[in-house]
Amino acid sequence: MDDVAALCQGVFPDEDLSSPLSSGSNPFDAVVALPASASFLAKVASGLGDTLATRVCHIALKERRRLVVGLRESPLTGIVSRMRCACPRGRDDHAGLPFFYLKPDSIERLVGDFVDRVVQAASGSPAPEGWRRPELPW
Repeated sequence: MDDVAALCQGVFPDEDLSSPLSSGSNPFDAVVALPASASFLAKVASGLGDTLATRVCHIALKERRRLVVGLRESPLTGIVSRMRCACPRGRDDHAGLPFFYLKPDSIERLVGDFVDRVVQAASGSPAPEGWRRPELPW
């Protein structure tokens, strides 16, 4: 946790529902929940904001900001698939798994490609490299 906290501008405990993050009046661009369990998704899909993390996801949905949920479970059950559909517009699902179609040649590249995909989902900007991108005319 200390290593992650060193990269952050601020850290709030998940139990701190009075955190400034728990108010929609404080702007943010996106929320990334990664990795997210099916239980976490169930709380968000059913409107249960009992932790700071679930509360911030609700704010993202309420304020129509980007919400990226990286499920760690695979394969998905029918129940989890229905929960994914229960969250309204503004939510984006990503499997909490790397992908291999860019043919990474190292673990660093595999992780980098996955991070690029998550950042793309959170920012709405295209990834720096895509499958067969050199063949595109632009």
